[in-house]
Amino acid sequence: IHCPGNNRFFGRVPFPVDAYSRAGVHLALGTDSLASNDDLDMRREMALLREAAPALSPGRLWHMATLGGARALGWEGTVGRLRAGWRADLALFEVSATSSAGVLDELTAGRPALRRSWVNGGELRRHARDPSPSGR
Repeated sequence: IHCPGNNRFFGRVPFPVDAYSRAGVHLALGTDSLASNDDLDMRREMALLREAAPALSPGRLWHMATLGGARALGWEGTVGRLRAGWRADLALFEVSATSSAGVLDELTAGRPALRRSWVNGGELRRHARDPSPSGR
């Protein structure tokens, strides 16, 4: 599990995503504690990794943040994608793109506004305005 915010906090060398991928390592994206990270926002973690590894595709990055995380936690087959019989853990973000590729690009490159979120099918709360610095 790679935590880009933690990596930046300690001023470490860029995470060798390509080397680990070539070696067959299953990669996941996560956050670390607030003791060594500015916040625990996965949108920020995705944006930081895209900045550090610009050759990484938005699709691969999204996989690391969703299915990769589920696998790392031992939840593979129950969370990480929308599928019948799986837990409905999801978030609704405000994006302007109209294509799948564009949406993935927006979701992984910045901090799109969070509008609603659910865990195990139950809505947590509606998010009137997300205070993220992206201004969206």
